[in-house]
Amino acid sequence: MNKGTIEFFSKNKKTWESWFSLLAKRYFSYGTFGGYVNYEELGAVDLTPIKEFLGLSQVEFEAKNKFSIKKFIMRYNRSALAEKDSLENVIEYFIEQSLITKEKLCEQETIKRKEFDTLVDILLSDKSPLLVESTRKNLFEKWKDDQTVIESLEKAQFALNHLPNSFLQLPYFSNQLFHNAHELDTNSLTGEIFNSMLRKSFELSKTTRRKYYSKVELSEDVYTHVKLLRGDHTIYAFVQGIYSNDLTIWNAHAKERDSWIVRKGHVLNAKDLYTKNNKVFVVENDGVFQMLTEMFPNLPFLSTSGQPNYTVLKIVEKLVISDTMIYYSGDLDPNGLSMAQNILKLYPLNVKLVGMDAEIYSSKLKTKELTKNQIKLLDSILVPDLQDLKHRIYLEQKAVEQEALTESYIPLLEEWDSKISTTENE
Repeated sequence: MNKGTIEFFSKNKKTWESWFSLLAKRYFSYGTFGGYVNYEELGAVDLTPIKEFLGLSQVEFEAKNKFSIKKFIMRYNRSALAEKDSLENVIEYFIEQSLITKEKLCEQETIKRKEFDTLVDILLSDKSPLLVESTRKNLFEKWKDDQTVIESLEKAQFALNHLPNSFLQLPYFSNQLFHNAHELDTNSLTGEIFNSMLRKSFELSKTTRRKYYSKVELSEDVYTHVKLLRGDHTIYAFVQGIYSNDLTIWNAHAKERDSWIVRKGHVLNAKDLYTKNNKVFVVENDGVFQMLTEMFPNLPFLSTSGQPNYTVLKIVEKLVISDTMIYYSGDLDPNGLSMAQNILKLYPLNVKLVGMDAEIYSSKLKTKELTKNQIKLLDSILVPDLQDLKHRIYLEQKAVEQEALTESYIPLLEEWDSKISTTENE
């Protein structure tokens, strides 16, 4: 660029930068500099330099409300500036990038994308199908400016080729491979790629599909299906009376009629779980669980301790696989209904609600007023089995806690207990 040209347009730099940026956009869209530029498009800049360059009088300027690009090009080409620098060079200098058309950019992007895909497919080899298009696209955009993307892909591929044979905590596995316990965390690029590829692997590995899959399960199952444990390994559940055909710790507690704390590893290492009567009573409240297990030490119980965590959900899944019927009960409030709806959606053919109906709600003492946010949550309750209860709660806008429902469980649990006792005495 000629020094004189730079000095000329730099006198009113903001004005000319705005003007040249608009010309570049026109060129990008149409491959030409034709057309007009409305004054408003230029933003809050002084338009006088452009007006004077075009030789417009004040009257002409006020009458038009727009500048002719064609006239600007003609005036530039007739000026002394054009002898030193082409208009294209001037525009590129002030916008600090090369002029390019949309069509040409697409061609370049296509070539770059093919180059990237070829590189990735060679690198990942047989694992390449696990890299889904959305992830490929995001990585491609990063790769254009950051070649270390390839390093992260190599690490993810290495991790996939060295998966453990028995359950390992993800940080420990990551540290074994990369001497960095956080390399496979999802907030790192390597961990993001690894997670995406595991999700695809999990999707391909599922032999049975449910219409509904909880986010809690999905976020963990993508790792546990390759024997990796992510998240808090202390996540637990309270159980009683649940057996396993291959893990003796379950049977030892069940035979002793102990209620005990089950951790994630206890569930994942058990090939199956079952109960003697093919039923389990699932409660939301730990206090209710403790009371019922003391009253009925022979019966199978599970507590969700409020919102069901991953350990609880995997226990339920394995029980359902063994044809165990899930009898569920929780608080008669919007949160309780939401949890009941979730478990119904997970296993619609294997879940029965106990004590969660409008008649029982109406008969119980209600001491807790619902907040506006809790009442709004009722709008998300859509399963048919909960509609009558939902409308009754909406009318009264009060909660019934599970402790008040225990009497309604007794007849059912006494029936179960009688049948189990009869079977054991035979």
